[in-house]
Amino acid sequence: MSTAIITALIGAGATIFAGLIAWAASATLQKGASLKYRRDLRLPDPLGRWKCDWFKADGSLYVSDEVNVESWVKDGRFRGKGIQPTLSYTLEGEIDGTRVMALTYRTEDFPTKAYVGVACLLFSMDGDGLSGHWYGRARDGEFMGGVTKWRRKLAT
Repeated sequence: MSTAIITALIGAGATIFAGLIAWAASATLQKGASLKYRRDLRLPDPLGRWKCDWFKADGSLYVSDEVNVESWVKDGRFRGKGIQPTLSYTLEGEIDGTRVMALTYRTEDFPTKAYVGVACLLFSMDGDGLSGHWYGRARDGEFMGGVTKWRRKLAT
């Protein structure tokens, strides 16, 4: 192998390594800044599994499902997934300094099945419950909404 090829390979490897180091440092700094932001505002931690009940406006149960809030994105923003027996959906949201969690959701096969919606919930004082309202497009294509109540599921 010629010296020029070896030099080029070493240079390419060093460039890739430097890029990985810069990416890791940036991710670490961002994670630290987000943690500080959440700690300063005393935001409750939504990460984990939640048992969720979604009620219609008349008070009857529309559906129960499980939501897994999987990760922080930045500052008070998070990302997760909801699971029902016949579908799953992604959700993204944010928690503000007043313990309010606002989120949007949509089915994973969007736009084939356009189940989309929003929810605005308030954390309980112990951080293990949420209650609020939702509004979105239902299975039959109609728009509907009502109350929603979430309870944190204990790790098993």
